[in-house]
Amino acid sequence: MAKSLKTKIIFTALILFFTGTLLMAFMLNDQVKKRSLESVIDSSDAISSQMSYSVENFLAQYSKGIDALTDSDEIMDFTGPRGSLVSEAELTERLKSFLGVYSDAVAVYYALPSKHINIYPVSDLTGFDPTSRPWYEIAMAEPGKVQWSSPYIDEVNGNFMITASIAVEKNGTLIGVAGVDIELTAITDILNSAYIPNDGYSTLFDENGTAIAHPTKGGENLMEIAYVKNMYGSDHGDEIFKDEDGKKMISVHSTIPEFGWKVSTIYEE
Repeated sequence: MAKSLKTKIIFTALILFFTGTLLMAFMLNDQVKKRSLESVIDSSDAISSQMSYSVENFLAQYSKGIDALTDSDEIMDFTGPRGSLVSEAELTERLKSFLGVYSDAVAVYYALPSKHINIYPVSDLTGFDPTSRPWYEIAMAEPGKVQWSSPYIDEVNGNFMITASIAVEKNGTLIGVAGVDIELTAITDILNSAYIPNDGYSTLFDENGTAIAHPTKGGENLMEIAYVKNMYGSDHGDEIFKDEDGKKMISVHSTIPEFGWKVSTIYEE
């Protein structure tokens, strides 16, 4: 009888021991998961912010460049193909030198209210009215400040482009608009070159939810996808969602303030 009681006590103690051990292991595992997730989110927030700064700095150099171009004599003194202090050849040479410095620009131009436009690389723009173009109109609406278009897909090469433009004033009079077209492949290269641990990947969306950079959906507007839409409700944040294959994913995003673009890093949970 005593032996039977002793066996029961030992058996009960073993059950309690193993139950406690399993419970502790479960709790520790849960804590490890939570801390691992927090660690990934914290590091991802830093990665997304750094990529945002890189993109912002890339575009800022073009803002400074086009602004500096409009201070040149070739721009300020060009009033048209006839009777100008600066010849078209001199203006074209100045545009050419600009493009030599800013290698990701595909075209730079200067348009007058008379609809005359000089562009480099030189193209036949017979019948083209620059004053009706959005880049001209938004620049004229706020002179002296560099304006940026929304990203658009180039009809020739299919790459994302963006245009920076600025209206030029002389003695209080608006005399023209300078503009530069920039390929955004350089920005996607910046994102793709960033090291993202845990087999993660990066995305970049414009202010309307169009994917400028995405592993499989570049060029598509994804604003109807819940996690993409939710990014536009905050400057920074994270969210767990399920992808098309039902996998549980984590998205950590930041914002490029001047443009309202969203940079995110995404991982499978």
